[in-house]
Amino acid sequence: MENEIKGFDDRFIVEEQERLIRGAREKKYDSNIEDNFFDYLNRINKEKIEKIEDNELVFDDRELEGLPNNPMKELSLEDESKLKEEVNSLFDNWKDRYVNEKTKDIKHGFDDSNFEEDLIKIKKLGEKIRKENIKIPYIPDFLFNGLISKIKDSLYGFVIGDALGVPVEFMSREKLIKNPVTSMLGYGTHNVEEGVWSDDTSMTLATIDSIINCNGLNYNDMMNNFLMWYGKYKYTATNKVFDIGRTTYDALLDYAENKKNPVECGLKGINDNGNGSLMRMLPIAIYCYYNKYNEPEIYNIVKDVSSLTHAHEISILGCYLYVLYIINILNGNDKYESLDILKKVNLNKFSNEAINEYKRILKENISKEKINNIYSSGYVVHTLETVLYVILNTDSFDQALIGAINLGEDTDTIGAITGSIAGILYRYDSIPEKWLKKLKNKEYLNEIIWRFENYFQENKG
Repeated sequence: MENEIKGFDDRFIVEEQERLIRGAREKKYDSNIEDNFFDYLNRINKEKIEKIEDNELVFDDRELEGLPNNPMKELSLEDESKLKEEVNSLFDNWKDRYVNEKTKDIKHGFDDSNFEEDLIKIKKLGEKIRKENIKIPYIPDFLFNGLISKIKDSLYGFVIGDALGVPVEFMSREKLIKNPVTSMLGYGTHNVEEGVWSDDTSMTLATIDSIINCNGLNYNDMMNNFLMWYGKYKYTATNKVFDIGRTTYDALLDYAENKKNPVECGLKGINDNGNGSLMRMLPIAIYCYYNKYNEPEIYNIVKDVSSLTHAHEISILGCYLYVLYIINILNGNDKYESLDILKKVNLNKFSNEAINEYKRILKENISKEKINNIYSSGYVVHTLETVLYVILNTDSFDQALIGAINLGEDTDTIGAITGSIAGILYRYDSIPEKWLKKLKNKEYLNEIIWRFENYFQENKG
């Protein structure tokens, strides 16, 4: 990979170690922000934040998006009517038997002798729509199963949160509360257009691409993809790279120059615990959920994936907790139940010192903290605390994202990770259209989501 590292320089490096040492771990905020999170939301709210309730299980009003250069197939009114009738028939007959009313997805573990036959009918119809790329605005998620609907929900939530946070990254909470972000802005910190995603999304897409192309986990391929991102601008929104964490940069440079085992490239110092590996864990959570891995298996995967860049156990533990929390939600638990389950997980692979760093999540009630005690820095512990605090204290996608972004500091990563969870909880349909319209390079984003969905379809056991 020598060719891929040529031209690398440190122009775009975010000095996360110095930030951790000087500010993030001191845990101090001297501000007059209200202690109550909802008072805070109301204060920053120049535009009314609508609470979007999770709708009953109905047909989506969104369109099925296809691959680039594969235009949607327009149906005649007669054919559209027939297809709608067929979909409605399946939906009405089977939703009570097979749909989990809590998660609005396919139930797991039920005993029904007709299920296999019914599932074949569902899949055939879904495959017909997918194969022929039919443009139809009322396809229910159950045609594509719960996992697949959640891929789009979570990844779009992640990218939207990232793009919202990019222009105000490193801005203080005090400045943002005077000029709050409630729409997709441009320029600002990194001088990029509105709707542009950062390294968070780029490295997440690089991870997805590797899983698809290698039919599973291949750490050399992941690292090569990361190099293609930073050196060749692949996986970017506008063919530009404008930021990278110092820890990630050093790990990639070590891999490219020294041909090391990729899982030995991650930095291990106490000040190497930025959120640079946490931000790319969403595909790993989806992958582990789909494969029904147990906790020891998930731990080993998370440890290796984090250690590509961040090998200290505090970083690994943060990634592990996030992955398990996502899996808990995908399993049908609500956001509060998912945290309760997380608190009971066996953490014997970690030292007491590392576990104690996460005590506000694991042993206390993070949702009840005063807002001035929530530190939205790039320190991995602070990032995960902030994300869970926001998720537990909001009730809609836009509430969560507006609340997360305006806490300031590491806004793109905190926005992205908050968005990944909020996307699953409140679904793609709850993302404000005005944010979606301004997102750059949606064609590529849709393509890789489509490929990731098809990967799980083709590899289902």
